[in-house]
Amino acid sequence: MNTIIKRLAAGVVMAAVAVGATVQWGIPKVGYQQPENSETVMTIDGSAVSREEFSYFLSTMYQNMEAQGYTAELFSDETTGPAMVSYLFENAVNQEKMWHTILNLYDEAGRPKIDRMTLDAANQMKKDDIKNAGGRDAWEASLEAAGLSERMYDNSVAITVYMQMLYDAYYGEEGTKFNTADQRAYFDDNYVVCKHILFAKTDDSGAALDEAGLIKKRAEADEVLAALEAGGDFEALMAEHTDDTGALVSYPDGYVLTEGSTSLTGFVEAAKALEIGDYSDVVETELGWSIIRRYPTTDELFDEYSSEVITLATGSDLYTELQAAMDEAEVEYTDAYGDDTSYENLMSYVNA
Repeated sequence: MNTIIKRLAAGVVMAAVAVGATVQWGIPKVGYQQPENSETVMTIDGSAVSREEFSYFLSTMYQNMEAQGYTAELFSDETTGPAMVSYLFENAVNQEKMWHTILNLYDEAGRPKIDRMTLDAANQMKKDDIKNAGGRDAWEASLEAAGLSERMYDNSVAITVYMQMLYDAYYGEEGTKFNTADQRAYFDDNYVVCKHILFAKTDDSGAALDEAGLIKKRAEADEVLAALEAGGDFEALMAEHTDDTGALVSYPDGYVLTEGSTSLTGFVEAAKALEIGDYSDVVETELGWSIIRRYPTTDELFDEYSSEVITLATGSDLYTELQAAMDEAEVEYTDAYGDDTSYENLMSYVNA
């Protein structure tokens, strides 16, 4: 459930601020809150952006540039300054476009109800942040040092959680675009889980075997196949004979493959031709000779590959749709926004 929360905790908020998603302290409630008594500097498809919020993004970016050695003199210089200031404003506007496009999409989706699991996960993240900071006072001091109000911190979780809710609304059990059941059917129809015993055409150093070595390897493959046919244990024979030793450690549950996920000619096709639990004859590929065994798909593997399934099946995903909506978003600036090439205007935001 909390896929997006985990993925976006650092991504939705500026990376320079090491804080996670949150809810109000001790209260499992999430909601984006517009700052009070803060003038609107722009709207994004009608969603108001406050001066307080925009000041945070601008000042964070400015501080990052300072940390990289870009001095105030460079920003205030008549020659270099306007372009550098404009660069910061442009990136801060893009950050606002992401936040407010998510808000708008969440509204368009009917503001899906936030489930308790997601609320609890978000609440726990704030508790952990406060604990890791050394307590409430130290945590608040760390926010202040980062130029971050607790409301901005709380709003970051609203954006993150809304993104999770959008994902569920589009791709969850009752998803309007590609629901979970259809994803699982696609996964089972198009993916194969397999392990293989590889008899490589190269030696341990990676050098190609000579003719005698190739003949010996092919003979070893035939011997292992005969052992399997006599009732031998595939896993035991794989551990003893395979030259793909990395798979034993890195892919203990087997490779999860679909069309195009490997360049080995005929490997996926051979695996798909098998029934679950069956093993193949000796299959030759560019790497050598393989005896392949097919394994069942599992819920755990499906969860791991669900995002890839969505992209392959639909040609899109939530992030692609978000970016497309951001690209089309209409930004209207108020007089309060000011000159986005002016160093003085930049400082008015940064000092705020």
